[in-house]
Amino acid sequence: MHLLYLTSNLPFPLMAGHLRYYHFMRELAARHSITLFSLTGADFRPEHARAFDGIATVRTFPRADEAHPLGRVFKEDVRLFWAIEPAMRALREAAREEAAARRVDACVICGKRVLAAALALRGIPLVADVCDAESLRVEARLRHARLFDRPRLLAGRELLRRMERAVARRADRLLFAAPRDRDAVVRPTDPRAVILPNGVDAQWWHRRTAERGPGTLVFTGAMHYRPNADAALRLVRDILPRVRRRVPDARLLIVGRNPSAELLAAGRQPGVTVTGLVEDVRPFLEEATVFVAPLRWASGIQNKVLEAMAMELPVVTSSAAADGLFAADGERPPIDVVDDDDGLAAAAVRRLEENDRTPVAEVRRFVERHFSWRTHGLRLERVLQDAVDATAPGAGTSGRDPSGA
Repeated sequence: MHLLYLTSNLPFPLMAGHLRYYHFMRELAARHSITLFSLTGADFRPEHARAFDGIATVRTFPRADEAHPLGRVFKEDVRLFWAIEPAMRALREAAREEAAARRVDACVICGKRVLAAALALRGIPLVADVCDAESLRVEARLRHARLFDRPRLLAGRELLRRMERAVARRADRLLFAAPRDRDAVVRPTDPRAVILPNGVDAQWWHRRTAERGPGTLVFTGAMHYRPNADAALRLVRDILPRVRRRVPDARLLIVGRNPSAELLAAGRQPGVTVTGLVEDVRPFLEEATVFVAPLRWASGIQNKVLEAMAMELPVVTSSAAADGLFAADGERPPIDVVDDDDGLAAAAVRRLEENDRTPVAEVRRFVERHFSWRTHGLRLERVLQDAVDATAPGAGTSGRDPSGA
């Protein structure tokens, strides 16, 4: 097959949720050809595109963002979804030209924001990798919002729901990271919907030390992402003080790019380190005793938790983060799931007070069994082939399970 991938940001560096798209393209490239058309933002560097050498032919479209006059009027979701952003219109025209110039067997849109670029493609099956339902995340955030924030969040939730419904109407196949995200967008019985979890590059995420570090909590992630920023502040302000009543010398590492001024200020208290961007997260995970992720709202699958598990760290997290980690066969992840501050702190203290700091092989084995990019890449290949077969001339309606299971 020849596949056309459309993304609203280049899926590299691999420091955010869009790493899913990079790994799936890498798996597909072994047997199929891929063209990637991607919008790019201010943080794009030409060397990022070279990460796709041998995977995809890449063409990028720089966004004007807030520099464009309309950028001061419309938020990003509106600019992209309704193709107000000039780069989105250029992307749409390029997709049309690509389809006219050569055979495109299927188009994959990554997320919701690039739907406008695919609408002009006729006769080509559209597979929408929705991944997570952002409206679900905003819905959960509303439960913790201050009164004067609620109107803005309610408007944002309705916008996201409208975007998700539009994608569901147009797509021939819909991919979701977890059942909760599917159920927020379409009926659980929708035959087009496929649960395709994220994976972990287990060769990269592996320990090089024989022991976990002493007395150290760690949390990782992109800190400009609101659920992460909220969880990091909760760790510093509410959970660490409770932990230090029992373990006075306990330390907390907050590791990830773009921490806010508020988080940097909170991180100046004793025992806390806020790193900002680091070249390699693994040494910080190796230094830690326990990974603590107290997210109050989340959707999809939390890659940071999977990565910590692959590094054989015990994990203490909230139900919001853990809900996406159940295996397809219903097996529960071997982690501590607690939602209140006292319970999260107590679970972390239990790990800090353990005499045995041997890495926890059980959590890595769970990830290896259920969250493999290779396994999920093969399932994606079957979904794409099924979409192509079902829309071929004279094919009629496919009776096959779109998951290929």
